[in-house]
Amino acid sequence: MTVGDLTSFIYLFTLLVFPLRIIGYLFSEIPHSVAGWRRVREVLDEPVGQDPNELIRQPKLGVALSCENIYFSHTPENSVLKDLSLEIFSGRTVAIVGATGCGKTTLLHLLSGLIESDSGTISVQPGGVGLVFQEAFLFAESLRFNITLDSSITDTQVNKSLRIAECTDFVNDLTNGLDTIMGERGVSLSGGQRQRIALARAIAHNRAVLLLDDTTSALDPATEARVVNNLREMSLTATNTTNKTTVVIVASRPSTIALADEVLYLRNGQIADHAPHDVLYTRNSDYRELINAFEHDRHE
Repeated sequence: MTVGDLTSFIYLFTLLVFPLRIIGYLFSEIPHSVAGWRRVREVLDEPVGQDPNELIRQPKLGVALSCENIYFSHTPENSVLKDLSLEIFSGRTVAIVGATGCGKTTLLHLLSGLIESDSGTISVQPGGVGLVFQEAFLFAESLRFNITLDSSITDTQVNKSLRIAECTDFVNDLTNGLDTIMGERGVSLSGGQRQRIALARAIAHNRAVLLLDDTTSALDPATEARVVNNLREMSLTATNTTNKTTVVIVASRPSTIALADEVLYLRNGQIADHAPHDVLYTRNSDYRELINAFEHDRHE
């Protein structure tokens, strides 16, 4: 082999290296792509259901939410909610309390229209429902976009919602304020800050009912108390019943539960009891035992 042949061989080999690497990369990515495509197909193949707004009726005057004889099960053998009935008046802050797996989150999903009950009637006050999850999702966009979702909400409304959700202090410390880019899933913020931003987003969209699924779990007790009190004040200062915001909180922290106007104690798929926290704690031994267990877990 001459020097020229060797040089030509090396040159041609280098031309082949990059395409071969691409082929190897594609083969390694095929299993991930197939798995992702299957998940997408599961969503696309879901039958188109009825509009959730058509499934939910309007309650009687002064009532924000009501359920009558609700049954729900994930499987025929697993009944989550059984003949559940409840009524929540407009402008109230209500905590839903129960042991793990008793159906608290399922109840919120039913009230928001995310899922349908097997039977029974759900009635919700006009004005929309805002559901805030424990794990807040933020876009890799500006803080303003994450609040408004590119709607016509003004900066005045944004700042008001940030104040109610106790976001003002840390937002003022951001370099670009409302124009600060949050990063993928809000990676630049702490868990508690992400939860408060998600809550501010729901407040800014001015829904009649806010459903909070352990939304304040990452907050310290003092901040959590201020947030809940701000939500109550927002409703109390409303000029009329239609402007009052009803807040329903799924909570397991005793300090949060105690701040609610009323507690719905969920047990065995039904509302076992309901009253203010102090009253329930005194008269219901099962509820008292559960709260004591929550308190014990918090201090461990």
